[in-house]
Amino acid sequence: MRDSDREAPPPDGPASGPADPDERAPSRPANTDLPPGPVLDFYLFEKAKAFQNAGNYPQAEQCYRQLIERDPRSVKAYNNLGIVFQAQKRMPEAEWAYRRALEIEPASAHALYNLAHALQSDGRLDEAEAYYGRVIALDPNAYSACFNLGRLFEAQHRLEEAARLYRRAVEIVPESTVAHVALGDALYQLRRLEEALAAFRAGIESDPASGAPHFGAGKALEALDRLDEAAADYRQAVERDPAAHVARENLVSVLERLGRRDEAVQALADWLLREPGHPIARHLLAAISGLEVPERAGDDYLRATFDSFAEDFDVTLERLGYRGPALLGAALARAGDPPRAALDVLDAGCGTGLCAATLRPYARRLTGVDVSRAMLARARARGLYDELAEREVTSYLEERPQAFDLIAAADTLIYFGPLERWLGAAARALRPAGRLLVTLELLEDGTGVPHRLNPTGRYAHAEVYALAALEAAGLPPAVVLREPLRSEAGGPVNGLVVLAQRAVTTD
Repeated sequence: MRDSDREAPPPDGPASGPADPDERAPSRPANTDLPPGPVLDFYLFEKAKAFQNAGNYPQAEQCYRQLIERDPRSVKAYNNLGIVFQAQKRMPEAEWAYRRALEIEPASAHALYNLAHALQSDGRLDEAEAYYGRVIALDPNAYSACFNLGRLFEAQHRLEEAARLYRRAVEIVPESTVAHVALGDALYQLRRLEEALAAFRAGIESDPASGAPHFGAGKALEALDRLDEAAADYRQAVERDPAAHVARENLVSVLERLGRRDEAVQALADWLLREPGHPIARHLLAAISGLEVPERAGDDYLRATFDSFAEDFDVTLERLGYRGPALLGAALARAGDPPRAALDVLDAGCGTGLCAATLRPYARRLTGVDVSRAMLARARARGLYDELAEREVTSYLEERPQAFDLIAAADTLIYFGPLERWLGAAARALRPAGRLLVTLELLEDGTGVPHRLNPTGRYAHAEVYALAALEAAGLPPAVVLREPLRSEAGGPVNGLVVLAQRAVTTD
């Protein structure tokens, strides 16, 4: 089950006071000799707002600057000039304008809110929190400040505080569907599933045409193991938002778990009818039907899956009890080599960088490679890699003979069926006596097949086949651990963790 299919709106935009979004800049009257004073100020301000609403930011800026020249203490002009700067991503100038407004009127709720919003957008969350707090102290019914402060807390994984702020936003504006959904998501992450379900149901009541609360209800029901009801809500989410790819994925997954495989295939067929060739639908159709099974997951499938999954990836794996990094560390410890920061290490299929903290102590230089740009952005934010490359892993390895002392691949080979080419490339990319550290999902059905594409879209491998393939590649296993990798669908996903060492005779 994937957790996120909401195209969450960005935090509510800056507050500029009433403005008609359909208003356009008026033409200047034939008689341009307007009297000085309030009449001209009003005209300039309305003209500036019209330019601003039309997206004509240079003209809006010019008008607001004219107003400031006429009245250097115009809080409204500075505030709206900040909005114009912020809309153009000119964040230092936006901050200057908002702070200038606050110098003139320290209790301006609009300027306080807009400065908080600008700081939040710029990633300066501690400062933003303080300014949102000042807004709420001035006006406890400030919906946007409560909602955005909740978003800020959620981004910092301060979920109890986020839920409190979202609940307050719902109290202020009971018809706010987005606030109900945000509350439900926070409660869902806290595993307060019945409360989360109630919040999502309230969101459905507030806007029956929205797909987001149905998707949230489906998530909560699936986590409660009420799969028939979850399927019904996922269907409702898809009907209301046909572009909701994660809702489609989750619907297919739940139907397959219920044994309603024909319905799962039909759901995929409907998806492909709407979006012919969609990589996720195409891959899952092969996984569930067993027809036209590819030898490996395509790059387009991996990008589509993980670019959309990156934001919630770490939280989802934590919820599933993912043990990949810990198991890599256990295998390295079993090998007996202490971490000495002396190796050139490759994190192959690094994702968001969950294994970086485990690998960094061994690395003189730590490189990560992944096909997903969004996942790499998350990995880069950890600050633990010396280099990150957006590449398909096999071809990357093939281009780097004897470049690494250690290659780690956690949850990478689960997207390959036959392992021979990948392992051969890894062996050649290792220096003599270099080591390969991998995890695989175990195929334990006793059918004798070497590998199988499961309905999850991931490949499982028979232990006998995997160990033999390593030997054949000149990578004899030195450490073999048989451990659950994560939980899924109410049970463990059993895996194999192998540390292999390149044979000295390997080319």
